[in-house]
Amino acid sequence: MSESPNKRKAEDEAPDAPPAKSPSSSSKAAPPKAPTDDDPDWDDDKPICELMAVYMKKRHARAIAKAREEVERAAAKASRPKSSGGGGGSSNRVAAPTRKDALYYDTQKGNLVQKLLVRWWYAFQWPKAGDWDVKDIPKGYEELDGFPGVFVSMDVTTLGNIIDLRNNDMKPSLTHMSKKHAKEIQDLCILAYENQMKALEEAEGGSNDNTYLHELKRELHTVKKIDAESAELAASKFKF
Repeated sequence: MSESPNKRKAEDEAPDAPPAKSPSSSSKAAPPKAPTDDDPDWDDDKPICELMAVYMKKRHARAIAKAREEVERAAAKASRPKSSGGGGGSSNRVAAPTRKDALYYDTQKGNLVQKLLVRWWYAFQWPKAGDWDVKDIPKGYEELDGFPGVFVSMDVTTLGNIIDLRNNDMKPSLTHMSKKHAKEIQDLCILAYENQMKALEEAEGGSNDNTYLHELKRELHTVKKIDAESAELAASKFKF
């Protein structure tokens, strides 16, 4: 049965439902608890300059730590000779540099390089303070502690950037030393042995009972007998 016209008209003219009443003031949520001195995040009373100083100190510490890791990673990478390449799977690529090292170390030049790298500080200083000019250091950079010649940016826009001004020609690594002629390596080896023995005699005396001193003398005698030209020729097939 259809609705009457009068009923439909009454429904159309009925007022809208009143809005819901807002909760009384007694039901409002309690105000948040005020921070106290024990709250680690409470710093409302600290001046902005103090907050920024703490913030920048933490950023600088992270930048220095990152820069130190990058420098150490680069030094470790430089101490390894480059792989000669070759096809095959990943196992072949890993084995290639190991085999190359073994073959190179068997040469007289490779042996000289090894002997020099374990006592290079007796032959030369690296890095030297005079190897870089302070004019080459951009504003906002500071020397990285423990790495003379390496500078890390403390500027907000370049924070953590590294500039290495050390002389790579004398960097005591396998790659850099192997690029030198065998004669230069031999001369540096002789100088290192002589200075090492001198330091040992000053510290422990030149007694005939000093077996390590006798061992160094035997090694020095062997190093002096090496024909540098022949050693260089035999190792010329190894590229660094």
